[in-house]
Amino acid sequence: MITQLADLWENVRVALDGLVANKLRSSLTMLGIIIGVAAVIALMSIGSGAQAEITEQINSMGTNMLIVMPMSFGRGSVGGGGSGSLGLTMDDVDALADPNNVSGAELLVTQFDGNGQLIYGDTNLNATVSGVTPEYLALYELELAQGEFIDADNVDRRSKVVVLGDTIAEELFGDFDPVGQTIKVVGGSGHRVSLDVIGVLESQGDSMMNNVDDSVFVPISTAQTKLFNARNAVGALTVSRINIMASVGDSH
Repeated sequence: MITQLADLWENVRVALDGLVANKLRSSLTMLGIIIGVAAVIALMSIGSGAQAEITEQINSMGTNMLIVMPMSFGRGSVGGGGSGSLGLTMDDVDALADPNNVSGAELLVTQFDGNGQLIYGDTNLNATVSGVTPEYLALYELELAQGEFIDADNVDRRSKVVVLGDTIAEELFGDFDPVGQTIKVVGGSGHRVSLDVIGVLESQGDSMMNNVDDSVFVPISTAQTKLFNARNAVGALTVSRINIMASVGDSH
Protein backbone atom coordinates (compact mmCIF):
# COMPACT_ATOMS: atom_id res chain seq x y z
CA MET A 1 0.00 0.00 0.00
CA ILE A 2 2.85 2.37 0.95
CA THR A 3 4.61 1.54 -2.31
CA GLN A 4 1.46 2.36 -4.31
CA LEU A 5 1.05 5.71 -2.55
CA ALA A 6 4.69 6.50 -3.18
CA ASP A 7 4.28 5.70 -6.87
CA LEU A 8 1.17 7.88 -7.03
CA TRP A 9 2.93 10.80 -5.39
CA GLU A 10 5.88 10.40 -7.72
CA ASN A 11 3.56 10.52 -10.71
CA VAL A 12 1.85 13.65 -9.36
CA ARG A 13 5.23 15.29 -8.68
CA VAL A 14 6.48 14.51 -12.18
CA ALA A 15 3.26 15.92 -13.66
CA LEU A 16 3.53 19.12 -11.60
CA ASP A 17 7.18 19.52 -12.54
CA GLY A 18 6.18 19.14 -16.20
CA LEU A 19 3.50 21.80 -15.85
CA VAL A 20 5.86 24.22 -14.17
CA ALA A 21 8.62 23.59 -16.69
CA ASN A 22 6.26 24.14 -19.65
CA LYS A 23 4.03 26.95 -18.41
CA LEU A 24 3.12 28.28 -21.86
CA ARG A 25 2.24 24.86 -23.25
CA SER A 26 0.25 24.01 -20.13
CA SER A 27 -1.65 27.30 -20.25
CA LEU A 28 -2.51 26.85 -23.92
CA THR A 29 -3.67 23.28 -23.29
CA MET A 30 -5.91 24.37 -20.41
CA LEU A 31 -7.24 27.27 -22.48
CA GLY A 32 -8.10 24.90 -25.34
CA ILE A 33 -9.95 22.56 -22.99
CA ILE A 34 -11.88 25.44 -21.39
CA ILE A 35 -12.87 26.90 -24.79
CA GLY A 36 -13.89 23.47 -26.08
CA VAL A 37 -16.09 22.70 -23.08
CA ALA A 38 -17.63 26.20 -23.16
CA ALA A 39 -18.39 25.84 -26.89
CA VAL A 40 -20.13 22.49 -26.36
CA ILE A 41 -22.21 23.92 -23.51
CA ALA A 42 -23.13 26.99 -25.60
CA LEU A 43 -24.19 24.87 -28.59
CA MET A 44 -26.31 22.64 -26.38
CA SER A 45 -27.97 25.70 -24.83
CA ILE A 46 -28.66 27.26 -28.25
CA GLY A 47 -30.05 23.95 -29.54
CA SER A 48 -32.32 23.56 -26.54
CA GLY A 49 -33.54 27.15 -26.89
CA ALA A 50 -34.27 26.75 -30.60
CA GLN A 51 -36.10 23.49 -29.98
CA ALA A 52 -38.21 25.10 -27.27
CA GLU A 53 -39.08 28.04 -29.54
CA ILE A 54 -40.08 25.77 -32.44
CA THR A 55 -42.17 23.61 -30.11
CA GLU A 56 -43.89 26.71 -28.74
CA GLN A 57 -44.72 27.96 -32.24
CA ILE A 58 -46.11 24.58 -33.29
CA ASN A 59 -48.19 24.37 -30.12
CA SER A 60 -49.49 27.89 -30.73
CA MET A 61 -50.98 26.67 -34.00
CA GLY A 62 -52.93 24.05 -32.11
CA THR A 63 -52.83 20.29 -32.39
CA ASN A 64 -56.16 20.27 -34.20
CA MET A 65 -55.00 22.27 -37.23
CA LEU A 66 -54.77 20.72 -40.69
CA ILE A 67 -53.36 22.65 -43.65
CA VAL A 68 -54.00 21.34 -47.16
CA MET A 69 -51.65 22.64 -49.84
CA PRO A 70 -51.22 21.69 -53.51
CA MET A 71 -48.30 19.64 -54.72
CA SER A 72 -46.70 21.43 -57.64
CA PHE A 73 -43.92 20.55 -60.05
CA GLY A 74 -41.91 23.25 -61.79
CA ARG A 75 -42.82 26.92 -61.77
CA GLY A 76 -46.27 28.34 -62.15
CA SER A 77 -48.04 31.64 -61.65
CA VAL A 78 -47.69 33.51 -58.37
CA GLY A 79 -49.86 31.84 -55.74
CA GLY A 80 -51.20 29.19 -58.06
CA GLY A 81 -50.25 25.61 -58.79
CA GLY A 82 -47.06 24.84 -60.66
CA SER A 83 -46.77 23.52 -64.17
CA GLY A 84 -48.05 19.98 -64.40
CA SER A 85 -50.48 20.60 -61.55
CA LEU A 86 -54.02 22.00 -61.59
CA GLY A 87 -53.60 23.02 -57.95
CA LEU A 88 -56.31 23.22 -55.33
CA THR A 89 -59.55 24.55 -56.71
CA MET A 90 -62.77 25.93 -55.24
CA ASP A 91 -64.32 22.53 -56.00
CA ASP A 92 -61.82 21.02 -53.56
CA VAL A 93 -62.87 23.62 -50.99
CA ASP A 94 -66.53 22.66 -51.44
CA ALA A 95 -65.66 18.98 -51.12
CA LEU A 96 -63.76 19.50 -47.87
CA ALA A 97 -66.52 21.74 -46.51
CA ASP A 98 -69.04 18.92 -46.96
CA PRO A 99 -69.50 17.25 -43.53
CA ASN A 100 -70.15 13.96 -45.34
CA ASN A 101 -66.57 14.07 -46.61
CA VAL A 102 -64.84 15.68 -43.63
CA SER A 103 -66.59 15.30 -40.30
CA GLY A 104 -65.71 17.26 -37.20
CA ALA A 105 -64.37 20.38 -38.96
CA GLU A 106 -65.02 23.41 -36.78
CA LEU A 107 -63.53 25.97 -39.15
CA LEU A 108 -62.54 25.82 -42.81
CA VAL A 109 -60.68 28.85 -44.14
CA THR A 110 -59.65 29.26 -47.76
CA GLN A 111 -56.57 31.30 -48.61
CA PHE A 112 -54.87 32.61 -51.74
CA ASP A 113 -51.38 34.10 -51.35
CA GLY A 114 -49.27 36.18 -53.69
CA ASN A 115 -46.60 38.86 -53.67
CA GLY A 116 -47.64 42.43 -54.28
CA GLN A 117 -46.17 45.90 -54.49
CA LEU A 118 -47.75 48.37 -52.06
CA ILE A 119 -47.77 52.08 -52.86
CA TYR A 120 -48.82 54.99 -50.66
CA GLY A 121 -47.53 58.45 -51.50
CA ASP A 122 -43.76 58.20 -51.96
CA THR A 123 -43.54 54.89 -50.06
CA ASN A 124 -43.19 51.75 -52.12
CA LEU A 125 -42.63 48.28 -50.66
CA ASN A 126 -43.19 44.60 -51.38
CA ALA A 127 -45.35 42.41 -49.15
CA THR A 128 -47.31 39.19 -49.01
CA VAL A 129 -50.91 39.73 -50.09
CA SER A 130 -53.23 37.10 -48.65
CA GLY A 131 -56.73 36.67 -49.94
CA VAL A 132 -58.79 35.24 -47.08
CA THR A 133 -62.29 34.72 -45.76
CA PRO A 134 -63.71 36.31 -42.58
CA GLU A 135 -63.01 33.18 -40.50
CA TYR A 136 -59.25 33.71 -40.88
CA LEU A 137 -59.29 36.10 -37.91
CA ALA A 138 -60.76 33.48 -35.56
CA LEU A 139 -58.68 30.63 -36.98
CA TYR A 140 -55.37 32.23 -36.01
CA GLU A 141 -56.76 34.12 -33.02
CA LEU A 142 -55.76 37.49 -34.43
CA GLU A 143 -56.75 40.80 -32.84
CA LEU A 144 -57.56 44.10 -34.50
CA ALA A 145 -55.73 47.22 -33.37
CA GLN A 146 -58.29 49.38 -35.13
CA GLY A 147 -61.01 49.25 -37.75
CA GLU A 148 -62.60 46.00 -38.88
CA PHE A 149 -61.72 42.79 -40.69
CA ILE A 150 -62.97 41.41 -43.99
CA ASP A 151 -66.59 40.24 -43.88
CA ALA A 152 -68.75 37.95 -46.01
CA ASP A 153 -70.18 40.89 -47.97
CA ASN A 154 -66.64 41.96 -48.95
CA VAL A 155 -65.99 38.46 -50.31
CA ASP A 156 -69.31 38.29 -52.17
CA ARG A 157 -68.82 41.70 -53.77
CA ARG A 158 -65.07 41.29 -54.46
CA SER A 159 -64.64 44.54 -52.55
CA LYS A 160 -61.49 46.60 -52.98
CA VAL A 161 -60.61 46.69 -49.29
CA VAL A 162 -57.50 45.74 -47.34
CA VAL A 163 -56.45 45.03 -43.75
CA LEU A 164 -52.82 45.81 -42.88
CA GLY A 165 -50.36 43.92 -40.71
CA ASP A 166 -48.76 45.98 -37.94
CA THR A 167 -45.33 46.38 -39.58
CA ILE A 168 -46.83 47.24 -42.98
CA ALA A 169 -49.08 49.90 -41.40
CA GLU A 170 -46.09 51.49 -39.66
CA GLU A 171 -43.90 51.46 -42.77
CA LEU A 172 -46.60 52.96 -44.98
CA PHE A 173 -48.20 55.47 -42.60
CA GLY A 174 -45.91 55.95 -39.59
CA ASP A 175 -47.97 57.52 -36.80
CA PHE A 176 -50.74 58.51 -39.20
CA ASP A 177 -54.09 56.68 -38.95
CA PRO A 178 -54.32 54.28 -41.93
CA VAL A 179 -58.04 53.45 -41.64
CA GLY A 180 -60.00 55.21 -44.36
CA GLN A 181 -56.93 55.82 -46.51
CA THR A 182 -56.36 54.32 -49.94
CA ILE A 183 -53.27 52.40 -51.04
CA LYS A 184 -52.39 51.03 -54.44
CA VAL A 185 -51.42 47.39 -54.88
CA VAL A 186 -49.72 45.98 -57.96
CA GLY A 187 -50.47 42.25 -58.05
CA GLY A 188 -49.23 39.34 -60.11
CA SER A 189 -51.52 40.30 -62.97
CA GLY A 190 -49.61 43.58 -63.30
CA HIS A 191 -52.77 45.58 -62.68
CA ARG A 192 -52.62 48.48 -60.23
CA VAL A 193 -55.65 48.28 -57.94
CA SER A 194 -56.68 50.91 -55.39
CA LEU A 195 -57.74 49.42 -52.05
CA ASP A 196 -59.37 51.16 -49.09
CA VAL A 197 -57.80 50.39 -45.70
CA ILE A 198 -60.53 49.14 -43.34
CA GLY A 199 -58.42 47.78 -40.49
CA VAL A 200 -55.02 47.21 -38.89
CA LEU A 201 -54.05 44.06 -36.98
CA GLU A 202 -52.31 43.97 -33.63
CA SER A 203 -48.65 42.97 -33.76
CA GLN A 204 -48.40 39.18 -33.77
CA GLY A 205 -44.63 38.59 -33.69
CA ASP A 206 -42.85 35.73 -35.44
CA SER A 207 -44.70 32.65 -36.59
CA MET A 208 -43.70 29.57 -38.53
CA MET A 209 -46.69 29.59 -40.82
CA ASN A 210 -47.93 33.18 -40.98
CA ASN A 211 -45.85 36.33 -41.08
CA VAL A 212 -48.89 38.43 -40.25
CA ASP A 213 -47.11 41.68 -39.37
CA ASP A 214 -45.49 41.88 -42.83
CA SER A 215 -48.64 40.94 -44.75
CA VAL A 216 -51.83 42.57 -45.97
CA PHE A 217 -55.21 40.86 -46.23
CA VAL A 218 -57.90 41.25 -48.86
CA PRO A 219 -61.10 39.32 -49.66
CA ILE A 220 -60.09 36.05 -51.32
CA SER A 221 -62.33 36.81 -54.30
CA THR A 222 -60.52 40.14 -54.80
CA ALA A 223 -57.13 38.42 -54.72
CA GLN A 224 -58.25 35.75 -57.18
CA THR A 225 -59.88 38.01 -59.75
CA LYS A 226 -58.45 41.51 -59.43
CA LEU A 227 -54.88 41.17 -58.13
CA PHE A 228 -53.66 37.79 -59.37
CA ASN A 229 -54.33 35.28 -62.10
CA ALA A 230 -55.83 32.53 -59.96
CA ARG A 231 -57.16 30.37 -62.76
CA ASN A 232 -55.46 27.11 -63.68
CA ALA A 233 -55.00 25.56 -67.11
CA VAL A 234 -58.67 24.55 -67.33
CA GLY A 235 -59.99 27.90 -66.12
CA ALA A 236 -60.92 26.90 -62.55
CA LEU A 237 -60.23 29.28 -59.68
CA THR A 238 -57.40 28.00 -57.49
CA VAL A 239 -56.44 28.54 -53.85
CA SER A 240 -53.02 28.41 -52.18
CA ARG A 241 -54.11 26.50 -49.11
CA ILE A 242 -57.11 25.28 -47.18
CA ASN A 243 -56.91 25.66 -43.40
CA ILE A 244 -59.05 23.24 -41.41
CA MET A 245 -59.52 23.31 -37.65
CA ALA A 246 -61.00 20.16 -36.19
CA SER A 247 -63.46 20.33 -33.34
CA VAL A 248 -61.77 19.90 -29.96
CA GLY A 249 -61.88 16.26 -28.91
CA ASP A 250 -62.77 15.01 -32.39
CA SER A 251 -60.84 11.86 -33.18
CA HIS A 252 -61.65 11.57 -36.89
